[in-house]
Amino acid sequence: MRSVLRFGAHVGRGVRRLTADAALADRRRFPRRVEDLTPQGLSAIIGGRVSTLSPLDATAGTSSRALLALTGDGVPESVFVKMSAGTAGIRMLGELAGLGETEARFYRELAPQLRRGLRRSYGSAFDPLTGRFVVVLEDMTTSSCQFPDTLHPLSTDQMAQVVGVLAHLHASFWGRLPQKPGGSGEYGWLQAPSSDPASLLAPLVMKMSAKRLARSTSIPVQTGRYIWDNFARATAIVDSGPHTVLHGDSHPGNTYFRDGQAGLLDWQVVRRGHPARDLAYAIVLGTPGPDRHGVEWELLDIYREALAAEGGPEFDRDELWTRYRQAVVHPYLSALSTAGLGGLHRSGRPTARGDRPRRTGDRRRPAVRVKLLGAVDRHVGDRLAAGRAGGVDIGHRALGQRDVGGAVLVLHGDVIAGAVEVADGGGRRLRTRFRDAGGIGGGQGGQHNRCADTDQERRDIAQVE
Repeated sequence: MRSVLRFGAHVGRGVRRLTADAALADRRRFPRRVEDLTPQGLSAIIGGRVSTLSPLDATAGTSSRALLALTGDGVPESVFVKMSAGTAGIRMLGELAGLGETEARFYRELAPQLRRGLRRSYGSAFDPLTGRFVVVLEDMTTSSCQFPDTLHPLSTDQMAQVVGVLAHLHASFWGRLPQKPGGSGEYGWLQAPSSDPASLLAPLVMKMSAKRLARSTSIPVQTGRYIWDNFARATAIVDSGPHTVLHGDSHPGNTYFRDGQAGLLDWQVVRRGHPARDLAYAIVLGTPGPDRHGVEWELLDIYREALAAEGGPEFDRDELWTRYRQAVVHPYLSALSTAGLGGLHRSGRPTARGDRPRRTGDRRRPAVRVKLLGAVDRHVGDRLAAGRAGGVDIGHRALGQRDVGGAVLVLHGDVIAGAVEVADGGGRRLRTRFRDAGGIGGGQGGQHNRCADTDQERRDIAQVE
């Protein structure tokens, strides 16, 4: 009952913010759209004098995003800006997850305490009355970066760098958080996933996803009901023990490599919790099953050594292994919800810098065959409390086909990671990807503009709805 009341209050806050925003509209000075940004307003956010600003590119998704060219004193030539989504429905989803407020606070309060592993921030602002936000970041298209995606899994060396970045993040805030979430302290605003009011929706989302998949695939999705029927207890186990700051969404599509160093993008779901949650999410979604089972111990050992070297604790090897296996519930939730509900959210296609964003519906959708690479991890059914084999075993098997919006999704493999292979009518095989919280086909834009397609065939691939 208490969790229901907390969720109701959480939803009520989001509704009040959207209502206030609609009532005040343009009378409030806080920018609501990219076109509302002025040199004066941007100057106040980044702390430098902006003389002019000109949009170079823009996309829409869970937030509105744009590349801006700047002139002025002490300002970069271009910046990447994230703002509130343009529609009330997507904004409400963002309110439930706390996306904008979390990212603005991360870059303002936590990012300055990290030495590496993230892009530069020039400033951020958040309006608690309306929930509107602005985050101004470096334009990474001006530097030489490698931006992986979920179609091309990370190599063991790359994953080792990613767990090293996670070790730096976790060690930087180790022992500094209050024992429980809440309060007015520096880190009191950080929520554990199990205490997040919106977590009440997770079992419902998993059930809806399983229901959609069960109608058209041979995957025994109902076997996974053990997870959603016991989700609150499962997440309580995953979140038990010492807490630190977590990235919360460390899949390959949110990583980058520059000058031989790894980094993480999209700090919208920063949480507090046990480090194993970040590790399981990164390793399970970033390494193919056959390879992963041979390198998991090695990667966890690399993490343990890096965490201790960064000033964190020295984890017991077997204990970390057990916690890692328990935390597979986290990528399982993401994989199931993405596979079952992916495509319900529409957004603009990513475009190269300087190009106009493609408008949905500009062309007729081609007939395509889409292959979704992945299923679910075999550890999902392990006993949560002990990490022993048992319970649910979805298994490694072909998962069947699904007709969606003129395309066929063929699910197979070991982990639903968000990769798709597309074959057009002429038999040409083209590859692209989808993001964790979005549609299938081309990613969600924004910071992922760096993966813009470069050939006409891939640009012609329409999103699957």
